[in-house]
Amino acid sequence: PYQVLEKFKETKNHSCFIVNEYGTLEGMITLNDILEAIVGDVPQTGQDEYEIVERPDGSFLVDAQIPFYDFLSHFEKTEWMNEGEHEFDTLAGFVLHELKHIPGTGERFDWNGFDFEIIDMDGQRIDKLLVKISEEIKEEMEEG
Repeated sequence: PYQVLEKFKETKNHSCFIVNEYGTLEGMITLNDILEAIVGDVPQTGQDEYEIVERPDGSFLVDAQIPFYDFLSHFEKTEWMNEGEHEFDTLAGFVLHELKHIPGTGERFDWNGFDFEIIDMDGQRIDKLLVKISEEIKEEMEEG
């Protein structure tokens, strides 16, 4: 794979055909194929799928890396994105912005009818949140 990667770098190509010793076409290889062979699976653009899972008790288990806009969109609150300047893109970034420190597992805070609890950390990175929503937000979602 390294020789092919070097050829890709030299020629600035991102794909090539593979032929055998008889000149018969065997297939095609791309730069992405080479990178996956070296470092493992490389996610495609737009392949990130972050989950918001509703639990039986009505709370939500949320991947902290979900874009903040997508999080608000799930709860039909995208208009809140327009409130002020944001220095974050993800829900985890929002949590750090609100708390102003790296939280620990079990730490909670309330914001605009949402109750956030950090339930999983991956080192210094917020991984999962438990989110409870107010009755008012539930009613607005049911109406919408």
